[in-house]
Amino acid sequence: MHTVVTRIYDVDSAGRRFLLHRPGDVIADSEAKRVATLAEAKPDKPGWQVLMERRDALADETPAKPLYRMNLAELRAVCEDEEIDPDGANTRGDYIKVIGAARGQRPTNER
Repeated sequence: MHTVVTRIYDVDSAGRRFLLHRPGDVIADSEAKRVATLAEAKPDKPGWQVLMERRDALADETPAKPLYRMNLAELRAVCEDEEIDPDGANTRGDYIKVIGAARGQRPTNER
């Protein structure tokens, strides 16, 4: 059994926020584990209300950084990790073209 120390909010299926547990509520171990999957957002100002939101299981993985956002060292590391021969590439644009060609992607003008 666990005692709740802060207000815990949840969102229902219609997207409405509601108070799930109040401070002092005693909850079972299974409910405490479920509540632990709620992520606590940092409040903007001290003393403000703390809202909780659900965490996806895959949220722990960091998204891959797009090639056009990488610096030369990161692009070289991508070539090394994916065993791509840069074949005399000197600039970021050259590396992006080589990696894109090796991955079978068509070039883009994203910047």
